[in-house]
Amino acid sequence: EESQSSSTQEQSSDDDDRTRQNSKSKGKEKRTAKRAQQRSPSLEEVDAGDMSQEIQEIAPSSRAGSIAEVEIDEENSDGLEENHRADIPAMVIPKRQHAEDLLTIFSEKCTVKFCHTDGRVETLKGRWCNECRSDEKLIRAHGKRKVFHLGLNSSCRQHIRSHFEIYKMRCEEKGIKVHHHTVPPGLTK
Repeated sequence: EESQSSSTQEQSSDDDDRTRQNSKSKGKEKRTAKRAQQRSPSLEEVDAGDMSQEIQEIAPSSRAGSIAEVEIDEENSDGLEENHRADIPAMVIPKRQHAEDLLTIFSEKCTVKFCHTDGRVETLKGRWCNECRSDEKLIRAHGKRKVFHLGLNSSCRQHIRSHFEIYKMRCEEKGIKVHHHTVPPGLTK
């Protein structure tokens, strides 16, 4: 009797599980159908025998005011409308040329080891300021570390403000445009 009651209980629990799964899947189907209606309210499904087709009504765009017909040249078409086409620039400027003005005062980026008086060795990446590096008085007073700059382009350009006249002259010689961040604040109008 116990085995019959336990098998009956298992059978009823299996039935309960199936009922729950069916109700879950029906609920999921309803939610999916409801989401599909919310996403495309103008989408209708038409049954024509074995084949079902989707027909979508096209509403005029609020920006355009009316629908414009676009002629597509099949041979030269890339599938884009005219407003989605962009011309390819004739020449791409290498990134290095964006900082070409820095090289009038600074060296290329390099890695340098500095030995401190307490025995520490420090390896740093940055640029030498060639103007400050040639100033022996500055190096004696502050050391070589003072003329080695770790910053990126913007902070190097701020340092160029202290050498602006030399920088401006070299840029004119090389035909390079003076960068607006290198102009000292007193000279701007």
